[in-house]
Amino acid sequence: MFVYTETEYVLKALGEKLRRARIRKGDTQAIFAARLRVSIPTLRAVEKGSPTVSLSIFLNALSVLGRIEDMDKVLLP
Repeated sequence: MFVYTETEYVLKALGEKLRRARIRKGDTQAIFAARLRVSIPTLRAVEKGSPTVSLSIFLNALSVLGRIEDMDKVLLP
């Protein structure tokens, strides 16, 4: 699978931000993975910014963290 360098950077940054938000919330990986209804290895992939993870899982993570409204800022005119 071909991934643009910029995409890799953005996904890694998003994964790291999600990891920090999870930690601030006080959730372990096991708890947060359960909230997302994914396995711990999948959550680890999310937090590493893996391009193979479905966008819907990233969006679900934002929702669980109460930050889904941040997506409204994407592609503003």
